Amino acid sequence: MRYALLLFAMVCCLSCGSSTKKKDHQLLVVKKTNTPPTLDGKATENFWNLATWHPIDQNWLGDAYSFEDFNGRYKLSWDEEYLYL
Repeated sequence: MRYALLLFAMVCCLSCGSSTKKKDHQLLVVKKTNTPPTLDGKATENFWNLATWHPIDQNWLGDAYSFEDFNGRYKLSWDEEYLYL
């Protein structure tokens, strides 16, 4: 249940206020980890190697931007208590 709520919150955040065309399907498949990561800013745990990169491609606020102005990507994982970004 917690996973569903976290995924719902993430999808809602990604879809807020976009002035560009939204994707038809914005759900993400996120792999679960059995071992929580060490929160040290380094993605050295093995599960990060299996996680998929997702682009930051939805404009939340303000005017539309180009790839040259802004681009990025992120990985997600989760366990029974937390969502890791």
